[in-house]
Amino acid sequence: MRKLVKNGQLNIVNGGWSAPDEACTSHDDLINNFMIGHKFIVEELQAEEPKISWQIDSFGVSKGYARLAKDMGMEAMFYSRIDSEQKLQISQ
Repeated sequence: MRKLVKNGQLNIVNGGWSAPDEACTSHDDLINNFMIGHKFIVEELQAEEPKISWQIDSFGVSKGYARLAKDMGMEAMFYSRIDSEQKLQISQ
């Protein structure tokens, strides 16, 4: 896997140890999740920490997650589902 990452054939997004907002529901859990995952990526795969967050949780993403991802150095965030109230605000 290290070779695939080094050759640019595999890109890692998020970089958490487990799926955010699914197994990690508190802010502390999310931070620890990313710290453990990013440490593994840097030390074991000899790659840079991810800069893209991809949140594909089928139940959506919390407002807090977006801020946390930004604070952890994510430059972009893609997600598959938002709250219906937020969707209405965007469409107006």
